[in-house]
Amino acid sequence: MADNTRMKEIQGELKHISETLGLHHDQFMQMDQRFDKIDQQLQELHKLFLKSQKDSLAQPSTSIVSHSRSIKLDFPRFTDTPDEQKVVANWPSLSTAIQIQFGPSQFDNPRSDLFKLKQSSTVADYYASFTELANQSYGLDDYVLLDCFISGLIPELKREVISRAPHSILQAMSFAKLF
Repeated sequence: MADNTRMKEIQGELKHISETLGLHHDQFMQMDQRFDKIDQQLQELHKLFLKSQKDSLAQPSTSIVSHSRSIKLDFPRFTDTPDEQKVVANWPSLSTAIQIQFGPSQFDNPRSDLFKLKQSSTVADYYASFTELANQSYGLDDYVLLDCFISGLIPELKREVISRAPHSILQAMSFAKLF
């Protein structure tokens, strides 16, 4: 008797699964029909587009026509390059290579100009000139740049800034602006 009840339960579950599969099958068929309609509409749009392009090429138009060009971007590759091509290994060498290629001539000496720079107007102007020359100079320690900045200040400001013992150029500039 228990076997008969279990069999009826299984048959009921199978019937339910079969009905569910039938519903899913119907839904998939409806979606398939929708996709077919969308595909047909896309094909019609493509045909219209091709026809409009053919017509626009055949007849000159006074309207503004946008021409699109495909652009190939070629990025430098830094592996497997021939020996005659220079390969940039790190940031300082890249920075130096850019400076050599696009920077000032080899006869300019920004480091020398930096050491000779003296404040002649406002602290902000002096700082701007100093920063420009410092960015063009290589191999200088931060403390050397700080000493160089302070030594270029006018004597009254130099004494005041030295007495405050700044630890950075920005601090030294802030102290100099106070006076």
